[in-house]
Amino acid sequence: MKLYIASILFSCCGVAAQKFLKADPGPIAPIMSAVIMLSGASSVALSIRSWRAVCWVLVVGAVGEIVGLFTGFPFGRYEYTDRWVPTVSLGVGHRFPLLLPLAWLMMVGGSYLFVSRYWQGWRLLVGTAILATAIDIPMERAMTDVFGYWRWLPSGPIYGAPIWNAFGWMAVGGIAVLGFRHVQAAEQRSGIVLPLFCGFVAWNGFLSRFDPAWVALAAFAVWLGLPQKSNLESK
Repeated sequence: MKLYIASILFSCCGVAAQKFLKADPGPIAPIMSAVIMLSGASSVALSIRSWRAVCWVLVVGAVGEIVGLFTGFPFGRYEYTDRWVPTVSLGVGHRFPLLLPLAWLMMVGGSYLFVSRYWQGWRLLVGTAILATAIDIPMERAMTDVFGYWRWLPSGPIYGAPIWNAFGWMAVGGIAVLGFRHVQAAEQRSGIVLPLFCGFVAWNGFLSRFDPAWVALAAFAVWLGLPQKSNLESK
C-alpha cells in the first residue's frame, strides 16, 4: 500500500512537471504506470483475502476483453494501442495489454471493498457491478483521449464510448464479482486504492484540458475516499 501511494504521488508530480516545465518523462511514465497497477491490484487482492476470487476476476476480465476485441461483444468495437505497455499480439492486428486484467481487479475488487461496507448478499454483488460500471463511464474519456490506451471504432456518445460499453461492463463485472459470493469478509485497509486511482486519472485529465469527465472522477474520488461509518458495523 505504501508503494502504491508513493507511486501515485510521484506520478502526479511527474505529470505536473511535464505540463508546466515541459519535462520529458521518457521511460519513467510507463514504468510508473506498471508500478501503480501492480501495487494497487496487489493491495486489493490482499484485502479480499481469497485467491480463488482474485484469480476469477483476472480470468473473467481477460476473457471478456479478448472476446470483445475479436467480436465487438459485449463492449462494442475497439482496439488497444501500443501505449499501454507491455502488450502482446493476439494476431489480426489485435493487441492485448498484459496489465489489463489487473485493471479489472482494481475496478471490480475496489468497488467490492467499498460496497461491502454497507451491503451483503445479492445486493453486494449487484452494487459492486453497478459501481464499477459507473466509475468506468467517465474514465473512458481519460483512457482514450489522455492516456491513449485504446480507441473506439467508431467513438460513441458516452465520453467517447458506445452505449453498449456500459451494458458490457455490467455483464462482465457482474460475472467477475460472482467469484466473491463465498468470500466471508474483506479487510478495508485497501479501500483507498480505487479513490486514489480515480483522483490520479482526474488529475491527469484536468492538466490536459477541461472535461466534465474529470469532475465526475474527482467526485468519485472524494466520495469513495471519505471516512464513513459502515452500516454493518452500526448494526
